[in-house]
Amino acid sequence: MINGLKSTLGILRKQLQSYQKRQIRIIEYSRSIGEFAQSFANTIPYSETGFIIDIDEKRERGINLPFAGASHELAHQWWGMQVIPADVRCLKM
Repeated sequence: MINGLKSTLGILRKQLQSYQKRQIRIIEYSRSIGEFAQSFANTIPYSETGFIIDIDEKRERGINLPFAGASHELAHQWWGMQVIPADVRCLKM
């Protein structure tokens, strides 16, 4: 997860702008509540499943879910929290 955050921060800082907060927090919660992650301003609640998953098993299938999940949720800090589409009517062509 930390590597996913570092990688995403590096790419998005170059492509867009600096991260708007001083910190990023990943908060673990019980999978009895659900098995998902979500993005809020400087906080990413992440199911305990992401912390206990066998990443070596998943890498054999080509994906590191904790890395990808943390990266995906951090990207929401720009898309949807900083870069918001204009509220305009779409023209039909």
